[in-house]
Amino acid sequence: MSNLNKSPQTYMDGIKQLLDETKKAYTTHQIAEELNYTNSNVYNSTVLMMAFNVIERRKAAGRYYFFLKDKHSEEELAEMLPKPKPKPAPK
Repeated sequence: MSNLNKSPQTYMDGIKQLLDETKKAYTTHQIAEELNYTNSNVYNSTVLMMAFNVIERRKAAGRYYFFLKDKHSEEELAEMLPKPKPKPAPK
């Protein structure tokens, strides 16, 4: 089946299932690679999913990471997201 014949709900279901099964935070590019979707389809689906309060995003290490809303504690999120890079000492 080509991507043109898929409904937005199909993409959202696939993304939700991936995030639920793996219990990891992903960037849109990582989701697209895992599910063999285009980056634009993943981006547009994540915008809709955030509007419906299904997923949440956090910025870490200069990238946005997506995860299921209300499924993870702050401690779990700290482990899932990349650690911030230390800032250079001022001169």
